[in-house]
Amino acid sequence: MPEPVLPPAPHTVALLPSPPPPIRTTHRRRIRLETPVPELPAAPAPRTVAPPPTVLLPPASPPPPHRRTHAALHAWWTYRGIWLPGAALGLAALGQSALVPGLDGVRAGLYFAATMLLGLLAWSSGPAGAPLRVARPQWRRGAWRRLWTWRAGLGLRLIGIAGALALTAAAMRAWDAEPLAFFGRQGVYWVCAMALLVGSCARWYTPAADSTTLGPPWTRGERLVFAAVVALTLATRLLWLRDIPWRIDPDEHIAYTEGLRFVQNPPTLSLFTTSWFDTGMPSMWLRAEGGFMRLLGIGLDGVRFWTALVGALVVIPIYALARQEWGRVAGFLAGLAGAVLAVIVHYSRVSMPNMGPPLWWVTCFYFVLRGLRSRRPNDFVWAGLAAGTSIYTFYSTRTLPLLLVVFARYLAVFHFRAFRERIGHFALVAVGFIVGFGPLIAYFQQNPQMWLGRGLSELLIPLKIPSSWAEVVHAWTVVAPELQQNLLGLSVMPSRDGVYFAPLLLPAEAFVLVLGIGTVIWRWRQPAAFLLLLWGGSSLVLNSLVISGAKLNPNLAHWSNTLPAFCIVLALPPAFWLAALRRGGPGVRRVGAALVAGWAVWMVGANAYFYLITYPVPIALDQQMYGQTGRFLAAEEPGTVVLYPGQDFQELDVNVAQLLAPQLTVSQLYNPSRNLPVAGVAGHSFPSTLPYLSALQYY
Repeated sequence: MPEPVLPPAPHTVALLPSPPPPIRTTHRRRIRLETPVPELPAAPAPRTVAPPPTVLLPPASPPPPHRRTHAALHAWWTYRGIWLPGAALGLAALGQSALVPGLDGVRAGLYFAATMLLGLLAWSSGPAGAPLRVARPQWRRGAWRRLWTWRAGLGLRLIGIAGALALTAAAMRAWDAEPLAFFGRQGVYWVCAMALLVGSCARWYTPAADSTTLGPPWTRGERLVFAAVVALTLATRLLWLRDIPWRIDPDEHIAYTEGLRFVQNPPTLSLFTTSWFDTGMPSMWLRAEGGFMRLLGIGLDGVRFWTALVGALVVIPIYALARQEWGRVAGFLAGLAGAVLAVIVHYSRVSMPNMGPPLWWVTCFYFVLRGLRSRRPNDFVWAGLAAGTSIYTFYSTRTLPLLLVVFARYLAVFHFRAFRERIGHFALVAVGFIVGFGPLIAYFQQNPQMWLGRGLSELLIPLKIPSSWAEVVHAWTVVAPELQQNLLGLSVMPSRDGVYFAPLLLPAEAFVLVLGIGTVIWRWRQPAAFLLLLWGGSSLVLNSLVISGAKLNPNLAHWSNTLPAFCIVLALPPAFWLAALRRGGPGVRRVGAALVAGWAVWMVGANAYFYLITYPVPIALDQQMYGQTGRFLAAEEPGTVVLYPGQDFQELDVNVAQLLAPQLTVSQLYNPSRNLPVAGVAGHSFPSTLPYLSALQYY
């Protein structure tokens, strides 16, 4: 049966292939392809590639011996900052041993020179401090507006600076009108001039100012360490002032007498003049001493307090300067050295004005170096004010302006572009110096012999440039022995100033000092390092040109200006050595930190043991005469009559009696055979009074 044929569906539509979508080209033209797209040929079947034949290489031969030796030497030299300082300290110890028995200066000098050379090589690639950079202003959004604001305020600031100079001139004229006034109008003008100068330069940030190079940021732990150093310094300076040092220096009698002139009401001496037996000593320092005598009493502790306080405050700028230039470890070690070194502790606890310049000098140098980094004018103003007001402390500070001029010339020669940017800043240093100097300028204009009269009178050679070879030879013949004596005073020869009877440093500290000098010499192109060399070297040379009466060299009392520089140089070798340990692992760094901490603890303990136990023993009996007199008088009951037999005026010092025993009646017994017997007396005799002992025993 045939299959039925179905009719087609009425709505059947034939499906045709749809055209491809239009293709957009870079010309944005539509192209319709009517032809079918040809099929791509199938990829060929992958061919089987045979693996490469295995090549058996001969075993690698070890490097030749000379290459192994070279690599080992290179690694060994890379870590020279760790092991080479030990060899340098060994050479320094040999130099010290050569000095002590026979004073073989040539051999010791060679050892010390080798020590400095090894220190130079050890840290030649170590941290050298922040470079003295030249400003590169970046003109960002709003830079023109900030520049215009700075320029607009510049005129007002210059007017303020000119006003400060005008007030200083007015202070000088007021002093000419009333030279004997205690403070007067000249003092008011002087204070107003300094306040106006500081206010005119406050928050004055130039377009090139930079505060990112002022040292590492402070942390909480470092603040605690700094506070501990300051507390230790205050303890070593202010505790037991009446008993330590036990000996009483003759200059303390003068300080007591001069201080009494300001204890009286009204004071009998102007603040803007000089005193101390016409030696050019400014009276402002004595006014502060008299103020503390009025507050704490006129005893020995009241006389010594002002000097001790200034000697304690010096540790703050020492810490800040070393930290700013060489990091936290250097700042801590420098501050610790300033706190515990026996020589600084001793001079700070004796009522002598020699400890005034160190505080002002290190403050001035700190702000100069800070200004070189920050480019802020107010830093240079503070440096100038510190230099100017330092004239009111002690006459040895009058060499500070000369050092600042030499340092400025060094910058002009070796850092010319940076110095050219800062010429205006150094002009502010000069302005600050004049304003800080104030009315005392008028005094020295009227009395020029008081400016350098004492120093020129004690020179060993004329103050002039030698004009012939014979004069050069003569100058060297005179100065060389004094220079040798001063170098021996670092660690071998005790001071002969009649105040301190020991060398400047302990032997181990002297070794580290010599090593530090080598590292500073290597970095002389850095302004901070050059300033340290200029600071210490100038004191060494100038003190070799001067002999103060019977006080021969080494006269460490004249080195007081340089004591902060020694503290900073002492801190550099341990700081650089600890930085060199960063090449090692964490364990090596921990061991290094423990060793540096041990050095710090040893320095504290060794100086305390030396000053409290070892140092008092070698002082001769004749040097302890005033101390014995004062302690004997202080132990007597109030109202006791004390008679000193004999006619030697040195056996009884009225100032000592008034200083330590104002409640006693003390007099000289010139003729015991006629004046005795006397009831209710206490006797005190010295070797020169031995002929009178028989008469005293009879009665």
